[in-house]
Amino acid sequence: MGRPGREHHTARGRILASHARQHRPRSGGHGGCVPPRRGPRRPCVLVSVAASARVLSVFLVFLALGGLTTTVPRYVIGVLDVPIGAVGIAALATGIGGVLGRLVSGVLLRRWHPSVVALPAVCLAALSLLVTAVVPELWWLLLWRVVQGLGTGAFHTAVFTRAIGEGGGRTGRAIAFASVPLFAGTALGPSAAELLTRFVGVSWTWSVLAIPVLVVVVLTALQRHETLAASSSAPFVVAQSAIEAGMWRRLGSHATRMVHRGAVPAGACWVLLSAAWGGAQAFLPLYALDVGMSASGPLFLTFSTVVVLVRIGGAGLFDRVPETLQAIVGGACALAGAGLLAFVPSPPAVYVAVVLFALNTALGFGALMRTATAGADAAERGSAVSTFNLSFDIGVALSTAGLGIVVQATGGFAAAFAIAGGCALAGVLIVLVLPGRGLRRALASQSS
Repeated sequence: MGRPGREHHTARGRILASHARQHRPRSGGHGGCVPPRRGPRRPCVLVSVAASARVLSVFLVFLALGGLTTTVPRYVIGVLDVPIGAVGIAALATGIGGVLGRLVSGVLLRRWHPSVVALPAVCLAALSLLVTAVVPELWWLLLWRVVQGLGTGAFHTAVFTRAIGEGGGRTGRAIAFASVPLFAGTALGPSAAELLTRFVGVSWTWSVLAIPVLVVVVLTALQRHETLAASSSAPFVVAQSAIEAGMWRRLGSHATRMVHRGAVPAGACWVLLSAAWGGAQAFLPLYALDVGMSASGPLFLTFSTVVVLVRIGGAGLFDRVPETLQAIVGGACALAGAGLLAFVPSPPAVYVAVVLFALNTALGFGALMRTATAGADAAERGSAVSTFNLSFDIGVALSTAGLGIVVQATGGFAAAFAIAGGCALAGVLIVLVLPGRGLRRALASQSS
């Protein structure tokens, strides 16, 4: 080919000149470039305030629930003057409400933002605390125990669903940090309730414990308003049709999907592993008096402190250590703790047992929850969390009711805690023999 002519060079020059004019730096400061337009800094402050409000809400709710741990047994025995087995029946009523709350919240969380689900849940919890002591009758107590379980079960599910959804795939770390305000509240609640009982009496303690929950009602309402206002950019997109649609129509359309089948095996294991502590925490205020302790609040403080320290310290390891290995170690701790309560009834043994139960909760609960939610997508995550958390309510309800029956029949706690230890052993054996989740495979995956 020949040399390009003048016409070709002229056309090429015009193209280059046009390109230079389009990308010419504008005059002014910042090196001739237009500085990027910055948005207001206020939304960042609002985000941090909203996160702090969520943490405070979880702390206050479980501060009140921790106070009920010592209030309910004293109220049943001292005010209602009924046999000790009624303590287990009250826990069973709370567990039934918790099961209902988690089932309903699992359906609602398929389409609704967790803050929207948490608001009516915490309102029910506050109402139950305000009216329980109005009528000093057992049937009235059981009725509002069901309502309180319904509210707190739905609130707990909404909190952990949001934490897992915002965890960026690091489920173990998200569960660990979401548990910190929860166990901080349950650590301080029992001692605070015992102090209140000394000054205002056990009946008025119910109403005083409702105050922090009422504060959470206000905080949750504000969070719900911000969530709906920013729903287009939130991690959980709340469709307007989902908010305006009727609850009963939505419940009917999802009634067949209340239980996430993938979370059932892990939940069944946790029912057995948590039986010992589930029953112990209801009767620990009475058991502590039997072994010569003046108060049980420090025991719950010890339990929650150990759980928080383990979960914060091991937050980076939970996603790397096999879940099965964590569950087995936790179950072994629960078995040892139940054995101490059954056969070594002394204050030092009680503290050691509480530490062992705390290790079981810190390791086993988070590991099995990660197993339950591993195969769930974003739309099914709330259902998986609620299904697994059913195991917590079922375990506490059945173990406490069974423990109360055995204690009332035998006149002591030894046989009851021995049976609870047998449940923990059964849970460990089930984890060992589950297909594909045995200890050998767990150790092999850890070494690889």
